[in-house]
Amino acid sequence: MFGFGKKKKSKENTGSTLPANATFTVIPEVFYGGADPVIHYASVSPQRTTHRSRFTDPKFFLAAGGALFIILLLAAAVWYLAPARFGFTDTATPPPVSAPPSRPPSVSEPKTPVSIPLDITTTTKQPETPDDPPAASTGVQPERLGEWPRLNLLDSSDIDEDELTDKEEEIFATDSGSSDTDLDGYYDGLEVINLYNPKGSTPVKIIDSGTVREYVNARWQYRIYYPSAWQSAMVDANEDQVIFSAPGGDFVEVRALPKPSGQPFDSWFAETINGQRFGDLAKHANRFEVQGFERKDHLVAYYPADIVVFAVLYHPQSPGPVDFRRVMIMMTNSFRLGRITSEVPPQIPLPAEGTTTTENE
Repeated sequence: MFGFGKKKKSKENTGSTLPANATFTVIPEVFYGGADPVIHYASVSPQRTTHRSRFTDPKFFLAAGGALFIILLLAAAVWYLAPARFGFTDTATPPPVSAPPSRPPSVSEPKTPVSIPLDITTTTKQPETPDDPPAASTGVQPERLGEWPRLNLLDSSDIDEDELTDKEEEIFATDSGSSDTDLDGYYDGLEVINLYNPKGSTPVKIIDSGTVREYVNARWQYRIYYPSAWQSAMVDANEDQVIFSAPGGDFVEVRALPKPSGQPFDSWFAETINGQRFGDLAKHANRFEVQGFERKDHLVAYYPADIVVFAVLYHPQSPGPVDFRRVMIMMTNSFRLGRITSEVPPQIPLPAEGTTTTENE
């Protein structure tokens, strides 16, 4: 039986007998009829598609990691050994204290603060001459008497805020825990600077309280109050310079400075006083109506007369806050001039040490 489109197999064309399980490749149809085939080449060669990249090779990563580790190890060794080998210094580590040979040996020792005074002439002490006045018996050094006190607006502790420092409360025997010790409606500091006793229930003059004395200058005849707990002393035999010293070392100085008769105070000030500004002064009239000039911090006051100017100066022991500013104001408010003429008063003999005159108003 013949199938449609199939050729009959001829025994003559077989040539040989093939096994039943033999396979063969059929020629593609494009080769039939003598046609040339169209060969389609793949974009990637079959050989390259099977090639493995070096970056995906585990051996490459092992070798690269080992090389990087060795490089880091060498860099760490160089960084660690370079300062000691080549003399480099780590800036984050401070050098030893003894390293710089030029370091002063006393740099670590604290020094006591030293105030810079405003001198009337110069801050350098001149060699002593026979005309220099003798030192006071209170232990104050002569060179300190030539200083003008620094401008200072700070007060020391005042617990009850009554305008008296705690140390001034001790001087006037007032209650440091009460701003009005006598309960008269006036705080203690206000009564002191107005020359009233802060402990008196009725108006009592401070000179009658026993906490204040009056000094009378024998040559110039001026008068001034000062605390009874303080010491007064003459610096020179003529009492041109007198100091009133607190136990802690602060002191108030009254100095008689010569002035040509008839010369205005501002002209005298410009010619005589160095290191001070006239603009820091204000006209001042004290409780006895004595006209003068007072510095704004109340530590310096001037009372001009015909042939002399009396300078009242507060000298603190240290440059810190002031302990006795209200004492100073009390003293300047009590200053009174004596009978001064155009003639210089005669010199007086030196009285016995510690002699003072106390006199009530």
